[in-house]
Amino acid sequence: MTQSKLILIALMLFGAQFSGDAQRKRVAVVTFYCDKWIDMSGIGSDAAMLSSVATLAEDPAFDIKKVLTKFHDVFFNEYAKQFPFDLVPEAEVIGNENYKAYESYWDETADKDQHKLLQRYATVDGYKPLLEMWSKSEKRNEKRMLEIFGDKVDGVMFVYLDFSMVQKVAVGGTGAAGINAFCRMKVWNKNGDKVFTVNENAKSKGTVAVVSGIPVMKPDKVLPLCEDSADQLMEDLRKRIGKIAAKSAEKL
Repeated sequence: MTQSKLILIALMLFGAQFSGDAQRKRVAVVTFYCDKWIDMSGIGSDAAMLSSVATLAEDPAFDIKKVLTKFHDVFFNEYAKQFPFDLVPEAEVIGNENYKAYESYWDETADKDQHKLLQRYATVDGYKPLLEMWSKSEKRNEKRMLEIFGDKVDGVMFVYLDFSMVQKVAVGGTGAAGINAFCRMKVWNKNGDKVFTVNENAKSKGTVAVVSGIPVMKPDKVLPLCEDSADQLMEDLRKRIGKIAAKSAEKL
């Protein structure tokens, strides 16, 4: 093969690669949080049980943020590489002045509550907790985030975790409960249409005892189950997220 043909092929390959890179869309992750209140609907909903949930969420020893931070690091260091779009650098998102000033119509971003024990949502530093709204209201967080970042991105993404108690088979005549970790990732395009959704869950291998119908809700018992279920969840996502996300770029 002549040198001129080799040069031509090299230029064509470079051009194809450049064209592919130029066509990649950009998505801003605008919330990354975890709900500290464990859903007990799978076990029960009486006053004593709900009180135990509130007590756990208010306990500083229940450091669910470390679980969220681990998930955040895996998300950006591993999962992001499998997306058919590029993620906007975090500093550009959480450093945006309009983003920092944003207060949700639904009050979950209220700064006055961010450092109180009763604050329901744990966030990765710099992010605001933003609830997904099912209605098409102009006040919904998805719409407002698109207004803030729309001229710089092709879409916005919400990422959040939550946990629930699940009934387990009784052992030795004593009830037992485990933890189920849920992950949700959703992307909306500039039109406000949802184009990418991940709903994944995984159960912990361990359990806590259920006494008089109420699971033991001590931080040193429940937090390891949250960590275990989140680890199981992350492993499952490593295997599946590439396939789930593959077609989303077409809709951005």
